Amino acid sequence: MIVPRSCCALLPLLTREGRLIVQSVHPIFAADGAYADGWRTETFDAIPGTWSESMPWYFRTLESWVRVFANAGYSLTEIREPMYPDRARPASIIFAAQTK
Repeated sequence: MIVPRSCCALLPLLTREGRLIVQSVHPIFAADGAYADGWRTETFDAIPGTWSESMPWYFRTLESWVRVFANAGYSLTEIREPMYPDRARPASIIFAAQTK
């Protein structure tokens, strides 16, 4: 998978104080209701406009994201969940990690 490989490839490029920042879809948004890692299809139905193609994307649970960083040799230093200003739901999830 591309995310774990990318995390591993970036690790030796970071200085001791360097950080890796990753922002992704918040795991609360398991669009099809299945809270499990796996490929999903974004149809863009909730976005105004005409879309000619859907987009595949890989959903990860929070546990899976934590495991990706740990297996690649990082320590998570922070997890942020920026909130939509008009809703009581997170807009995304942001991970900050550094070398162990």
